[in-house]
Amino acid sequence: MLIIPDNSPDHGKAAEAKAEYTEEPAFDPPPTYASSSLASSTTSPSPLAPKSQSTNYISLNRPNNSIKGVYTINPFLFIPQTFLPPLSPGETESSRKNLKIYSENGSVNVDITLLADPQKLGSEEVDLKKRATLDVASHNGSVNVKQRRVDTHTLGIRNPFHLNVTGHNGSVTVGIPGTFEGLITIHAKNGSVKISDDITQRIGMQNEVKHTHYCFVGDISLYNDGDASWEGDRLEVDAHNGRVKVYTIDGDPEASKGKQSLLSRILGTS
Repeated sequence: MLIIPDNSPDHGKAAEAKAEYTEEPAFDPPPTYASSSLASSTTSPSPLAPKSQSTNYISLNRPNNSIKGVYTINPFLFIPQTFLPPLSPGETESSRKNLKIYSENGSVNVDITLLADPQKLGSEEVDLKKRATLDVASHNGSVNVKQRRVDTHTLGIRNPFHLNVTGHNGSVTVGIPGTFEGLITIHAKNGSVKISDDITQRIGMQNEVKHTHYCFVGDISLYNDGDASWEGDRLEVDAHNGRVKVYTIDGDPEASKGKQSLLSRILGTS
């Protein structure tokens, strides 16, 4: 070890270097998440999609290309008028879709997460029961939608949504959150319909009329005959030429009574 005497001309430089080396860099303290973290105030009963920037009023229309993406929709997020997409025929500002995706000749594969805005929960400036509206469609191609939701259980708030999925020529597969409670309408003109067991076990009403399936998932007493329109969760599927599968995103899209009965017949157990 080399020792530099105190009276050495290099001693001062060595001390300065040592002081500079041992000085701890100044970092800002990490932010506190006690009040701002979404995770601290919300929970989700189903796996979350890969993280993406939250946004609102998304509109994608591709004539000859497929669409694939992950979207986090905050229906309470304000978007300046300059950035809003043009309204479709018959659409108004009050009925503007929070998300609208359409491919003319291509498949659609989207993963959607619906958020509540933690900064505005409890505020009188917003309607906490406003239902998010989402349209996903393809004219010539398969459609695969995973619809997730982050519920705010601490305040007893569950943001309802109306998801409309259309496939003209191609299969349609839809995953919904396990907390879905409301109406499901499936029109399948030329194709089979399969609903997973974990959904069918919660169905309070179900019927089928002329290729259209109607069912209410959850507590049927929540629906009143006097209601002009149901404002809770709603899923509408319109498939002209292709099979339809509906499942919860906690489950398996292949898990359905139809498949289980087929397996039972193969095994000779039914």
